[in-house]
Amino acid sequence: MLHHAIEHITGSLNGYLRGVFDLPQDVAVMSGILDQDGSIEAQIHNKLVVSLVNIEKEQVPAAFIRQGSKETGLTNIGFPPIHLNAYVLVSAYFPGSNYAEALKFISYAALFFQGNPVFTRENSPELNGDIEKLVMDIENLNLRDLSSLWSVISGRYLPSIVYKMRIITIDSRGIGKQVTSLSGVDSSAGQSHR
Repeated sequence: MLHHAIEHITGSLNGYLRGVFDLPQDVAVMSGILDQDGSIEAQIHNKLVVSLVNIEKEQVPAAFIRQGSKETGLTNIGFPPIHLNAYVLVSAYFPGSNYAEALKFISYAALFFQGNPVFTRENSPELNGDIEKLVMDIENLNLRDLSSLWSVISGRYLPSIVYKMRIITIDSRGIGKQVTSLSGVDSSAGQSHR
């Protein structure tokens, strides 16, 4: 599901940039910056790079979901969906004398997400069916955090913006367990209990 979310925002950003600059090809790619051997990824040359840099669980109170059946006398106990925040780095790799292009494209990426901070099925019909909504917020990093991030990624700073992309819901839609109905509990209520 994360790949669908990041593919979607990368594709949407490409559509915007192609329209603004009348580009014949995509300028944003979903990629890491370095290959496993430490060399720069070949496909990011003169591109905006959209990368996942962290995942965190949204702090929502945990609860079991119980649904009972009068016919079988069994109660299905499942688990609630997981809400994730994904930290997405949008960086501009325009080496050498193309630094001004890096600043231009990172600026337009910021303009795009400022004007399109929320992706839903209503405004993005091509959004994957498992994703209800994506919300893009700029994550402010101080210089120490920024330095740590780039040390982990490549050691070489690029013009960039970090976005907190929330909320991605992951729901297995499975039943964790079936148990016999508990006495004194209305198992047909289908309510969430702690």
